[in-house]
Amino acid sequence: MHKIMEKTFELIDAMDESEMIKKLEESKRKVLENKEIQELLKVGNNTSIEYEQLEIKKKLYEYPEYRGYMKYYDELMFLVMKINQGFKKFTKNGRRCVR
Repeated sequence: MHKIMEKTFELIDAMDESEMIKKLEESKRKVLENKEIQELLKVGNNTSIEYEQLEIKKKLYEYPEYRGYMKYYDELMFLVMKINQGFKKFTKNGRRCVR
């Protein structure tokens, strides 16, 4: 196996075992178990009215379970973006391949 692929799999394994992922999964479990949060999410996902979505977001952030989930979700997304930026340096060259 190529060294880069091997290191990438090691990174994925390390992330799976990380405290951040464990906290994200725990927060997600709490959000899924909370019927009030689930109802707000259902209503929010079924409306396209912007002010209703904003009000629902405000209500969601009143729940510590939801705030915790979003905190760890955001941390993970920033980490993934940083990793993707690193990979992009290797794939961005200005030339296009023709199939």
